[in-house]
Amino acid sequence: TKTPMRVRLKSDEPFAMAGLWDHWTGTDGKEVRSFSIVTTAASESITHIHERMPVILRREDEAGWLDPKTEPERLLAMLKPYASDAIDSYAISKLVNSPKNDTPDCLKPA
Repeated sequence: TKTPMRVRLKSDEPFAMAGLWDHWTGTDGKEVRSFSIVTTAASESITHIHERMPVILRREDEAGWLDPKTEPERLLAMLKPYASDAIDSYAISKLVNSPKNDTPDCLKPA
């Protein structure tokens, strides 16, 4: 069985992840909207969970990621694992597996 995990910054600050979005018209004439989270190799501190992780943007890179004028080389430089010593992870309750459970208990260590 899978164990749900919480991955967070040790500072407990919110963070932004790199993502891509697009919209187009499908063959049926309806608008299609899509979104993908960009991944990279996992930071050493969370390789026990998975070999990949979402790209967590450093605060100073957030505006550049969103700016369509940002040079591709700068964007590519952002696609790296986040500092391993800044990330914390721990197993949490399986309560998190149901959207009916919207309570702080979902984030308590298992």
